[in-house]
Amino acid sequence: MANFSASALSATLFSAFSKMVDPDDILYTHGNWVTDPILLAVMDAICLQCKNISNKAIHFADIVLRAIDKDGLIKESATPYQRSVIELANQMVLKANVGIKSRAPAKHAKAMAKAKAEGKKIPKKPKPKLLKIFGAEKEHLRAKATQILDVTLLGAMVRASPDADGFCVYESLPAAVASEAVQRVSVNFRSWLAGAKARKANEHKFTGRPERPRCHGKDERIQVIFPASNAFQFDKGVPHPTKPFRFNAFEGRALHRDYAKRKGVVSEAELAAFCAIDLDKEWSVHKTLNGLPADTRLSEVRLRPERDGRVELVFVSKIH
Repeated sequence: MANFSASALSATLFSAFSKMVDPDDILYTHGNWVTDPILLAVMDAICLQCKNISNKAIHFADIVLRAIDKDGLIKESATPYQRSVIELANQMVLKANVGIKSRAPAKHAKAMAKAKAEGKKIPKKPKPKLLKIFGAEKEHLRAKATQILDVTLLGAMVRASPDADGFCVYESLPAAVASEAVQRVSVNFRSWLAGAKARKANEHKFTGRPERPRCHGKDERIQVIFPASNAFQFDKGVPHPTKPFRFNAFEGRALHRDYAKRKGVVSEAELAAFCAIDLDKEWSVHKTLNGLPADTRLSEVRLRPERDGRVELVFVSKIH
């Protein structure tokens, strides 16, 4: 760890930085520890909401994977609650299929225009690939349990499941951020299933069982990812020419300060301070500290919480 000079970064916001190269993803990451109490409060609340979204997605995915057998049928041992979750999933499947069908003509028209512009053969109008029904009697209409890991489907279930107070946690974060949280749940379950399959085939190569994704504790916080392309309208890692590089789309969102929702929500003034962070400036510092060229492309911005209450603002850029 090292301290920034005042000219490099405002000491009222950040106190230190860390740098790491991830050889697997070929990514540079650089983080600033946040010290401003207002920003810490907002970031802590965002990490809490992200955890709650993740927990709902884990909960639904886990239930369906446990209650549907290898043939796609609902197990006789499925509880009434498990069956109600599967029914919710099927309601979201039907809703998703309406959207898939409605978007098909525009998608085909775009493909035709592209083929025509490139002088290629005009593609035939494809049949929309629809989601299937969990537990359907007819086999060709029946979904496998792993369909629950479809990010659109799983996200729709979380959105359609407000808590007892009518609060929809999915709506507490911008769509790009909430969707990313659900995406990570899907990836983690797929990795676990792949690991379990590999262990079954070569058990002697494993020292233990792959760990099944679990819900986080009610007072835990998890890392929040802001994809550059969706959260900040970057084009292939390049900033939008007219839109400022700031956290956005938080206006009017309810960010509860604690799990029990007894400490109130983050105020509009606090949210405004968070959205006023000059990310372009901080990213410039990131590139300078890592010795990266000025035109380095940004992959994502992260909020990484620690158990001691600290939060790190992290910039991730791909190495070219």
